[in-house]
Amino acid sequence: MERSTTASGLFCGTRMTSSAVTVVFIHGAMDRGSAFLRCARRLSDVSWVVYDRRGYGRSLRGELPTFDTHRDDLVEILESERNLSTGSLVVAGHSVGGTIALATAAARPDLVDSLVVYECPIPWLPGSPARWAAGRDGQNEAPEVTAERFMRSLIGDAGWEALPAATRTQRLGEGLVLQSEFVSASAPPLFQLVDITCPVVLGRSSDAPDHRIATTAHLEAGLARSELMLIEDAPHGAHSSRPDDFALLVNRSCELVRLDHRRTIEPRHL
Repeated sequence: MERSTTASGLFCGTRMTSSAVTVVFIHGAMDRGSAFLRCARRLSDVSWVVYDRRGYGRSLRGELPTFDTHRDDLVEILESERNLSTGSLVVAGHSVGGTIALATAAARPDLVDSLVVYECPIPWLPGSPARWAAGRDGQNEAPEVTAERFMRSLIGDAGWEALPAATRTQRLGEGLVLQSEFVSASAPPLFQLVDITCPVVLGRSSDAPDHRIATTAHLEAGLARSELMLIEDAPHGAHSSRPDDFALLVNRSCELVRLDHRRTIEPRHL
């Protein structure tokens, strides 16, 4: 894997091959691009890019990012990849990374040929837990409290306590970014599903909570081209804890791109 930093300060890891498909992974809240590495290394026949979203990990802090900032950063990376190759671009997003991926596909369909979206929130839907969190965390909690509570919900109390002190300190320092994501993503709808024309592989656990099942069903009903794939009894962080299963979702999305390409170039017999 080659490491680099973009002109705007995003830390990236890339593996380039001769493949005509490049997968760009986008992580969720309080995560890192490196969480996808176990999955990415199981994709032997594609190029891939992982990166730390602005304000997380080794990417630039600077001005507090919003949802729109994260979408624009993804556009920058996709434009860079498009300039390097005429091949297809697949975006695989976990959690709010999937929400950002959907928004990007709606705004720039020329840059996204296929999507993988795993258990992403749609915060502006009525009853969304993310919507409630936005009202609470953006106004009433200290950023460090929000960050610790969120991390404990992801990895459990024992997992949080087991992290090295330096890691806990870094994660607590990302609380403002987390709060900004909650608030800015809960504005009026940031995209319309009818504007997403590429194929979308929707992933979720077979025993996901009701709100994630409802959100996935909303996406499946509203998207023009979607396929639902379940990972049996998977945690929310399946991209890192179940990399083989998550790779199946990505491979299916790559397959759909290749099928579209073949339909485009194959001659039609009248």
